[in-house]
Amino acid sequence: MRPLNFYKIVSAFTAVLFAFLFFQMFFKTEKFITDLGLDFSLSLEVICKRASVFMIAFSVLLFMVINLKNSLPRQAIALSLTITMLGLASLGYYEFSRGVMNTSIFTAIFIELLVGVSFLFIFIKSLKGGSV
Repeated sequence: MRPLNFYKIVSAFTAVLFAFLFFQMFFKTEKFITDLGLDFSLSLEVICKRASVFMIAFSVLLFMVINLKNSLPRQAIALSLTITMLGLASLGYYEFSRGVMNTSIFTAIFIELLVGVSFLFIFIKSLKGGSV
């Protein structure tokens, strides 16, 4: 039996995470917003629902490429997700430090850092010709 590789595990986890976020942001928008310590408004609802479409698109993308071998497209996906997740983690910490969000953002920051660093590892390893 072949063991699952790191890329497949991280991709599957992230795809499920993005699908979960889509459902939370699209169908439970007000709770999602207020759980972060933000005041709910129609403007935030619209932006949150629009951002949720990106979440489901990322989820579908990751499910579609889960069996992709080491290649330029896989490297591009890994680097894109590294930038996305580390950027979100940085913004989360910045907004918390400004007092805009409450401590619940630390759960998101932790997950974003974990996924971002994992995809960074995949990207660096793939540049060296290694398979993960």
